[in-house]
Amino acid sequence: MKHFLLCLLFIPLLARAQNLRGQVQDQAGRPVPFASVAVPALTQGTTADESGHFVLAGLPAGPQQLQISAVGYATASQAVTLPLSKVLAIKLVAEGKALAEVVVTGVGRATEIRRSPVPIAAMTGREIRLNANANAIDAAVRGIPGLSAVTTGPNISKPFIRGLGYNRVLTMFNGLRQEGQQWGDEHGIEVDGYGVDRVEVVKGPASLLYGSDAVA
Repeated sequence: MKHFLLCLLFIPLLARAQNLRGQVQDQAGRPVPFASVAVPALTQGTTADESGHFVLAGLPAGPQQLQISAVGYATASQAVTLPLSKVLAIKLVAEGKALAEVVVTGVGRATEIRRSPVPIAAMTGREIRLNANANAIDAAVRGIPGLSAVTTGPNISKPFIRGLGYNRVLTMFNGLRQEGQQWGDEHGIEVDGYGVDRVEVVKGPASLLYGSDAVA
């Protein structure tokens, strides 16, 4: 009879909702901040804090399967049995993934070039330097189709798109309009080519997002 009573007292303890506390770490034991920890079978989850600690509350007792994911790490699964008296340590393996190229102009938000509805051509700073040219316009002409330039001397180049140039082509540097090249034949783009990390060319009607003079 005593054994039967002990069972009756023990079963409600197991049936109570359990809290799972843990920390997400990398293979070196360093915390992985803001990792996602979920129990897919229960559609329940949480996000770790900046030190990798998390709490999953209201879980039923018994075996549970966790799914853990974080940017830069491979998604992991780990089985646990609740209740668990200690803090659970979860190890993630670093995973290097190449992110798709992103363009930030021509549309209202950052968009992959292959998904952009606007025709955009881009050239990286490395490609500019490979052209061994300090003039960003001359370097872009060599690497971007449909772009040409009128050159009147060293480092004096004016961009032309589809035969249109001068005040029909808008040039911007870090969001600032560059209009010095429109003053005369001997005025080039007032941008240091060595300080350019990326050149983007927006063609077609989308260029009008930047002003009525961007018509090329």
